[in-house]
Amino acid sequence: MHTICPNCLRPVRAGAKYCGYCGTQLNSSTDTDSLAAIANHGQVDSAVEANVSQLPGPNYDRTGRAVSFTAIILLFMVIIVALIIRFWPDILHWLGQIIPWMKAG
Repeated sequence: MHTICPNCLRPVRAGAKYCGYCGTQLNSSTDTDSLAAIANHGQVDSAVEANVSQLPGPNYDRTGRAVSFTAIILLFMVIIVALIIRFWPDILHWLGQIIPWMKAG
């Protein structure tokens, strides 16, 4: 059974001596302190909503992720265009050899 930290109002595993999020020392009366903190703070839902933005975990900033992904795609496109420009004469030569071979086959 999880308890709630009286300082940050986050769930803490039962028997923990310290909160894993804020480091607050937890006493044996954590359950009553937690309930009192929630009663003073308001409803549990509002306490959770207030701390959702501070929760660690795999929730990444989607805007930052999209910008990074777009930058990587653009970098690859620039590299491909640079390679095409650099090797254009060789590409034309290769196409000049392969197209007649494809028509004959």
